Amino acid sequence: VAPTLLHSLAAAEGVELSLSALRTYVAFGGDSFRTQRMLAWNDQIRPAVNRLQASANDLASELKITSLKESLEDLYELQWRIEEVANTPGDSPAQTVFAESILPISAEIERAINALIDDERGSGENLERKFILGILSDLRFTFSLTEKVLSLYLSTSSDSDLQSLNRNLDSTRTLVSNLEAATSILSK
Repeated sequence: VAPTLLHSLAAAEGVELSLSALRTYVAFGGDSFRTQRMLAWNDQIRPAVNRLQASANDLASELKITSLKESLEDLYELQWRIEEVANTPGDSPAQTVFAESILPISAEIERAINALIDDERGSGENLERKFILGILSDLRFTFSLTEKVLSLYLSTSSDSDLQSLNRNLDSTRTLVSNLEAATSILSK
């Protein structure tokens, strides 16, 4: 494979990585995505373009590479400007969606869970009712915790918060499945 092709592919891959990191930063914030974007430029794009320039063997190639370099620097400047205005107060799309769409739905779900708990409390003291009440109580707790972990993840974008969010979502799914399996004894 020709070195020109390899260097071009490395530069293109770096551009894709920088764009992906920027998109994620704009959506979620988090300094790790800013760092990923900078690493793509410093470790991949610029070195690949420098290698391309070093391998140019005629004036036409040199001119094309110079033009490419100028376009890439324009892209770098635009990405930097986007990064600077993204996630400033009033400009954090994921947190806006969370606050305006997810939290109201979450509040409705919590009210529904609380209503089910109240219904079950008034339905007798047998073992089946206590089992259902236990599932509903666990669901209320896990659901509330998942909402808080999601909010934390949206502000940090950390891998550990994402793992915690996924664990909480799995727990919530399991509890909902357990509740579905026990629907035959729920109060009507």
